[in-house]
Amino acid sequence: MERVATLIKVRGFGSTLEGKNMYPLNGTPVLEHALRTLKNASFIDKVYVWSESKEIQALTQRLGAVPIDRPLSMVHYHSGFHSEQEFNLNSLNQMKADNNGPFEVIINFNCNYVLFRTISLEKMFDKLMNDPTARSIIALAPVAPGLCLDNGRYGLFPFMNDANIQREDYPNIYRKLGISMLKCGLQYAALQKQIYLPVSREEGIDLHDEEDTLILEYHLKKQKG
Repeated sequence: MERVATLIKVRGFGSTLEGKNMYPLNGTPVLEHALRTLKNASFIDKVYVWSESKEIQALTQRLGAVPIDRPLSMVHYHSGFHSEQEFNLNSLNQMKADNNGPFEVIINFNCNYVLFRTISLEKMFDKLMNDPTARSIIALAPVAPGLCLDNGRYGLFPFMNDANIQREDYPNIYRKLGISMLKCGLQYAALQKQIYLPVSREEGIDLHDEEDTLILEYHLKKQKG
């Protein structure tokens, strides 16, 4: 049995950008960028892609990852037919069956984070495995103060938005990314502690719309130098 697996949950369409997971960034599909990043992480034994799309499944297989079937009733996150827990059970049970047993560590990877680096994954894994008190780890990206919330009813609510706040006085404001690792198995069941790894601001760029694709393509070209 393999020890460490990654799960990517993707759909054939996107809620904010049509066909987002197959959208070509500098000629390479979004999902392919993620699969290549994961392939370069030597500690990952297997990568699974949970999707209903035959096109996505074909790309997954071509790049050496394992496609698993996403039921059509589980394509919509807020359909009311299934809970998030049922989504997880469906995908994880297929992974367990393919591996002939459970994995020790499961990585959840959102392929929207096209610029997320293999070295950051390696740092996350090392930090998690070297902390016997931690059950999971999640990546964080820095954000600047001056944040506001709009609840649609009461208008704008200042959140870290005091006019006197200086950015240098609050260097450690972060937001969670959709990239995490979890220790599985009964030996870790009693652990509740979640730890964190801050990454660069660029790694935290979350692909939502066409404007984001322009930003990501700029950084991808810059990386190639």
